[in-house]
Amino acid sequence: MATIKEVAKKANVSIATVSRVLNKSGKYSKETKDRVLEAAKSLNYTINIGARGLKTGKTQLIAISIPEYYLLQYPEILANMIPYLSSNGFHIDLLINTKLINLHKYIKEGRYDGVIIINPEQDDKAIHNIVEENIPCIFAYKEMDREDVNTISIDFFQAGYVGTKHLIKAGHKNIIFVGRNESSFASKEIERGYLFAHDEYGIQYKEENILRFSHKDALDSYRTPFEELIKNNNPSTAILTMDHYNTYIILKLINDMGLKIPLDISVVACGEINKLIYTLPELTMVTLPIEQTARLSSEILLNAILNNDRVVKRVKLMVQMMEGKSVLKRLTKRQ
Repeated sequence: MATIKEVAKKANVSIATVSRVLNKSGKYSKETKDRVLEAAKSLNYTINIGARGLKTGKTQLIAISIPEYYLLQYPEILANMIPYLSSNGFHIDLLINTKLINLHKYIKEGRYDGVIIINPEQDDKAIHNIVEENIPCIFAYKEMDREDVNTISIDFFQAGYVGTKHLIKAGHKNIIFVGRNESSFASKEIERGYLFAHDEYGIQYKEENILRFSHKDALDSYRTPFEELIKNNNPSTAILTMDHYNTYIILKLINDMGLKIPLDISVVACGEINKLIYTLPELTMVTLPIEQTARLSSEILLNAILNNDRVVKRVKLMVQMMEGKSVLKRLTKRQ
């Protein structure tokens, strides 16, 4: 394997200059940078992260802890985080379904310069231990009770509330909510907003109108409970879905039953605009800033690592209602 000395010789610069370029520190010209990077590439030179960590006290390694559900349903989270962190010289350790107690063990071993924890489980002791390690840490896509931790979340409660309110104001009183049965903070908060809107308008919600499925459930798992709800004596006239996956399945089932949107049933979907914009008819949506949350999490973490910014950030990003063609005002049709 090539050495830094060989890279310096090939690029016709000093070893110190090579180190500055590869570590993105100090001053150097664009011409020098290009020459060093070309030399390193031609010699297949890679930085010895372990050795550099011993010298600088930094590992250049960031952990992203993510539940399987978020990994599968929101790949854009990693698609935004990883390139940004990598472009700033950091490597990524991707931890899937890792318990906080194990993550704390890895942090305590000094593996990471910082961590991003997506939708962490409720383990107060483990969270306390992680915070006590005093390394840059972001809790993302979930609100935290502690005031001394960085959190970047989305107002999922508001998503459920404004989506349900939109349907109620359009005359719907028998609204189905399709959510998740996993430990999903997003689903629980959207459901809470759904229930709050019912209370605000004095409408008694029906427990049977709340359907919860696993992200691993196939189409047929949805079919029977959904069809029974639609066909009962008090037919539902509207549906609120919590994400794009549930939305696609519900649209398929509505079509299979020979129903029309919005003539027979209205739909409001919570999700990302780029995943739901091509449906027919055009959906009324509550848009969730999933990508923006990922980018902001990465930026705040990197600022804490590189600039030693220890000011606690607690950010909640707002949702937005986007009018489509999937909601019909029930003025003359039966409820």
